[in-house]
Amino acid sequence: MLQETVLPLSSEELEQAIAGPAERVGATLETGLIPLIISDVQEQPGTLPLMQYALTELYQRRQGRRLALDAYQSSGGVLGALARRADRLYTELDDAGRTATRRLFLRLVTVGESMEDTRRRVLRTELEAFGGDEDQEDGQFQNPHSPGRTAPGKSKIQNHMTRRSINDSRKI
Repeated sequence: MLQETVLPLSSEELEQAIAGPAERVGATLETGLIPLIISDVQEQPGTLPLMQYALTELYQRRQGRRLALDAYQSSGGVLGALARRADRLYTELDDAGRTATRRLFLRLVTVGESMEDTRRRVLRTELEAFGGDEDQEDGQFQNPHSPGRTAPGKSKIQNHMTRRSINDSRKI
């Protein structure tokens, strides 16, 4: 198995990752927007997926062909947009789904007593073995990313987190 180390992008590379696609679709970026996005994502793990999500949200809020600073800020920026999406998914779950989600996230976070809480890497098998509500009819949960399709024994959040963990593990 060939492994390749992927280094974090520089500020210049992040700027090109933002400006290049905007130019290709004929969108204009308001002055100050690129440095703000870069400052929001630069020190975050998973920079590119975070930035992609924030830019998708921003593009949906565009004014004509203009991507505006106030639209980015009203979306909550990188982390705010993602937090709002996570909250929306969570509120769509039933009580059993919320309980399973809380249990799942407790496995993905190391709670620090005298330090900051941190994410914890888990093996895919650990996530796959993590079951939802055993009383759920026929063990099927709806997969939010494939309408009408189900993933055996997993909730919406479990499906997303399994894919996220797999993608994170590919970066190692």
